[in-house]
Amino acid sequence: MIESLALHTDAPRMAPLGRVPVLGVALLTAMGGLAWAWLVIAGADRGPFDVAVCAAPALLALALAFTSQDDRQQYVARLLACAAMLPILLMMWAGSQEAVGMPALAALAQRPWIFFSVFALLHAALFVAAVLWLARSVTRIEAMRGAAAVPANVLVQRLQALAKAGVPFDLVRGEAEGVWVAQLHLRANEDRSHRVIFDIDETAMTVHVRERLGASGAAPVDAGEASLRSIGDPAFEPARPDAQRVWSFHAQTTMIVPAQLAATRLTLRDALAEPGPDAVVATTADADALVTLLCALVTRSGYAWQPLMGIGRSR
Repeated sequence: MIESLALHTDAPRMAPLGRVPVLGVALLTAMGGLAWAWLVIAGADRGPFDVAVCAAPALLALALAFTSQDDRQQYVARLLACAAMLPILLMMWAGSQEAVGMPALAALAQRPWIFFSVFALLHAALFVAAVLWLARSVTRIEAMRGAAAVPANVLVQRLQALAKAGVPFDLVRGEAEGVWVAQLHLRANEDRSHRVIFDIDETAMTVHVRERLGASGAAPVDAGEASLRSIGDPAFEPARPDAQRVWSFHAQTTMIVPAQLAATRLTLRDALAEPGPDAVVATTADADALVTLLCALVTRSGYAWQPLMGIGRSR
């Protein structure tokens, strides 16, 4: 008989966050180097102040690296916000500097839009690539220590038992072998969907997880979603109408909170999974709680939880 305790007190084995500041500092150092390159190309004044401005984003990311990691979500959000916004401000500052000498590349200096278009595209490409990589590397959770590894079919039966126990999701077979889709039921609005796609790799004892959220003619849930403001539009415009229906599709990766994962009550016995009454109540309105419960089942069944942002199979 395979059985798991209802409450795990061992700390979950979360992926280290040290890669986040390393990536942030590297990206911002590259952007600072490009800003300095433009000062050289345009023949702008270059002194200690300009060196400090070009280096400031990377130094700020380095300082943020030593802030508390107790809240993993906030730690990652701080560094990503720094990496996303500061290069834009740096680009605006560099573009406003006036030439005081002979441009190093006169032809390019006379067409600054070429340089700054490349700057913007490079920044966007590097940032998106960083997000995709971090979604995989910092959200992985190893199997619970001491958890008895079960065959893939038993893991699927446990997921099905969890749904039958009242947890608000339906589990259906995916198109590929070993792929299962959990359709979460968090709102009464049928125009919204939240799917968690499990790709079970029994050989590697890993479950690759993708989350897909969609809205099809759904009513906006907040002011941000209802806003029709475009990039460059004023933040406040009384004449601008609000959206009445929204259509969207996007991928996301839920960052699991270690304390919540450790405190999730779940009894596993053979092919059965019995959540605690508080877990069933919490997951009816909270997507993060439901995904955390699914993660608890996977990691306590002897599998690693590996979120992905990509499309298609990972193996």
